[in-house]
Amino acid sequence: MRAHPLTPLHPTLLRTPGRYGLPRERVLPGNPDGYAVEPMSGGWVLVEAFPEGVVYFGPGPAEVVRSPAPF
Repeated sequence: MRAHPLTPLHPTLLRTPGRYGLPRERVLPGNPDGYAVEPMSGGWVLVEAFPEGVVYFGPGPAEVVRSPAPF
């Protein structure tokens, strides 16, 4: 898949588990490479931004991605 240009039209998204098998998405500032996703024990995931700190700590899976659609 071709990477999207880094524009405000394709924001960075945090995808976490939601209800009924559908992921929950939250718009994050900056680029996806500014975040680290670390699996923790018990199926939990830690997502950190540099230098801001913890963005998400909860059940996994979780990922930080570039939105495939502009909005």
